[in-house]
Amino acid sequence: MRNRSVGQNVDGWCTKCKLTLAHTIEAIVGERITRVHCNTCGAQHAWRASMPGTAVKSRGRASTSGGRRPAARAAAPQLDYDALVRNRDGTSGRPYSVHGTFRLDELLVHPSFGLGVVTGDRGDKIDVVFREGARTLAQKRA
Repeated sequence: MRNRSVGQNVDGWCTKCKLTLAHTIEAIVGERITRVHCNTCGAQHAWRASMPGTAVKSRGRASTSGGRRPAARAAAPQLDYDALVRNRDGTSGRPYSVHGTFRLDELLVHPSFGLGVVTGDRGDKIDVVFREGARTLAQKRA
């Protein structure tokens, strides 16, 4: 099992956004993540590896991959943040909001992650590359 600690990011089901998104760990008991807050909406809640009603392989234990298959993460191409923002005006990024709609290759400014570039659009989710790594964020939320 991968060692997790308070303050690290982990993917999990957000009970407010109703999506699997990045969360920051707030509490761990033993090896189990117990409390997190959503990096998108800020809601605090118990950590859930996946959407309620879906099977989790190791019941009662924190998933080592945040609910994702390890092969899916390894197959994702590594995008170079510096190359994506080169020759672009960083002050022109639009502030991120879960209610907004973002286009591919658009710059956005997230309150926690800073300047990012939209690299994928999946309807109600977008893939964004930030300096510290890629994230999946919600969009078009009512």
